[in-house]
Amino acid sequence: MTTDILKPKRGGFLRPFGTTWFIIEFLKGHAPEESPRIDPDVGAPMVDIFDSYKTVLLFKYAEDAVAREEEKAIRRGETAYTEEKHQERLKHFLDYIPIKFHRARYASFTRYFDHLKRLGWAEVTGKEEPSFQGGIVTDKPWGKPGAVVIKPMN
Repeated sequence: MTTDILKPKRGGFLRPFGTTWFIIEFLKGHAPEESPRIDPDVGAPMVDIFDSYKTVLLFKYAEDAVAREEEKAIRRGETAYTEEKHQERLKHFLDYIPIKFHRARYASFTRYFDHLKRLGWAEVTGKEEPSFQGGIVTDKPWGKPGAVVIKPMN
């Protein structure tokens, strides 16, 4: 049966878009999936890119959850959601989906950047910005700026 070949297997990490695609488009300044737009000549810290990625991923998961819920309601014979009901359910899912639900980890994210640097698709600008992870207080040895700014290669 050819339909069995096309049927997706259960399990695995489903992503509405690829991580590498998101990083490259973000660094080019294209604002993928309605994320913040940056200046590609300046670049952005990895921490900010990761935060944008997780925020957009969470929003996409919430949109998918609303669509699945509405689809089930329609199958039961109920009417489709109004715009107000759709927004209400979207807010509900955004409030209740845990941030770690989609398993995007910062360590894996930094590996993507390492691969992009080795491929020559991104470069470190040499600038660092203060970050919470690097510490805000700069008079302590552990409080040095820690957000490395990355930009796309020309």
